[in-house]
Amino acid sequence: MGDRPQAIINKQVLKDCDILIAIFWTRLGSPTGVAASGTVEEIEEHIAAGKPAMIYFSSAPVVADSIDPDQYAALKAFKAECQRRGLIEFYDSLADFREKLFSAHFANGNQRAPASGWNRNRHRNCRPVSSGSRFD
Repeated sequence: MGDRPQAIINKQVLKDCDILIAIFWTRLGSPTGVAASGTVEEIEEHIAAGKPAMIYFSSAPVVADSIDPDQYAALKAFKAECQRRGLIEFYDSLADFREKLFSAHFANGNQRAPASGWNRNRHRNCRPVSSGSRFD
């Protein structure tokens, strides 16, 4: 294939995804040479393609000794950029995350699919995009 590993992932996964949901807790991920992490690169490419992205940050407590300071600093910088762009939501528990995720799609009695052109068969090709989340 001859391409960067992340570029291969982007081609194989992102092109068929209708919506991207990213979940962060204490880590941003590994740099790709193009972006601060593979997850960030996926988010930016997805948004650049005009597709919706939902970016969640956990505010759940964490044991301080378990945090990589460099990763956390990178995550904080990315979070600040996302806040500036109005792209994020916070959650503090699994129940809170579930409520916010589903209410974002079905608020006010809206029962249609979350993205225009939603295709459940194509959606099966999408993989979860998360880095350092409580669900990894």
